[in-house]
Amino acid sequence: MAEILINFLVILGIIGLIIATLNDLKKREVPDWLNFSLIVIALASRLLYSLTAGNLSFILYGLIYFGIFLVLAYAFYYARIFAGGDSKLLMAMGAVFASPPFNSFSFIFSIPFPILILINLLFVGAVYGLLYSLYLAYKNRREFSREFKKFKKSAVVWPYLFLGLIFVAVSFLIKSYIFIIPAALIVLIPYIYSSIKAVERGALIKSISPSELTVGDWLAQEIKVGKIKLVPRWEGLSKEQIALLVRRKKKVLVKYGIPFVPAFLAAVILSLLLVL
Repeated sequence: MAEILINFLVILGIIGLIIATLNDLKKREVPDWLNFSLIVIALASRLLYSLTAGNLSFILYGLIYFGIFLVLAYAFYYARIFAGGDSKLLMAMGAVFASPPFNSFSFIFSIPFPILILINLLFVGAVYGLLYSLYLAYKNRREFSREFKKFKKSAVVWPYLFLGLIFVAVSFLIKSYIFIIPAALIVLIPYIYSSIKAVERGALIKSISPSELTVGDWLAQEIKVGKIKLVPRWEGLSKEQIALLVRRKKKVLVKYGIPFVPAFLAAVILSLLLVL
């Protein structure tokens, strides 16, 4: 019975993440109904099993990891790492994947399955973010090239070059090449920053009709509607603000983020492959 419940939750989580991924790629949002449904179904099924089997561990694990991922979700949200939909999906993952799949080796390495997912999410997320940025730069290469030249001209290079040379000199003095890689990374900082800003300006900022706006969309610049001033904020646009912009009937510059939910799906699949 316990194995059936865990398999059900794993399948539920995978299906939920696939739906969330498709929504994120298409609409750049994760619907609340999906996140809250995953949380309610996961905790309710855990509670039902705990009551019928007389084993409280399933509901306790669900509540504990839901609580841990809830705290992390709020931390990532207010640190402006995750948007609202991503944060709620992280909470759902804590409830869904709180128990390890059977025949799991994660506890042999003293890594609970939800923590393994979180570690893989950080790793996969970094790789995914880099690859997706490269894809955007190639897809929008004309805009990227134009914006990169602008940012590169205004970038201050010499302090990073000077600091990199210091690292290289230290490496030669101690007869170790351990500081060569950090030196190269330091020298590349202005170019990396210019590339990130060029991708943002060239690929992630779009001019769209107000009728296409959705709640949570980010303004790319301040807009004045009559006497009301709308400023870019992390929480995004509200229904009332969108209604104002629709009445204004002018196109709006909106800043999109990289759709990050595919990294959630990849992290869970990688974690399952590692422990099954």
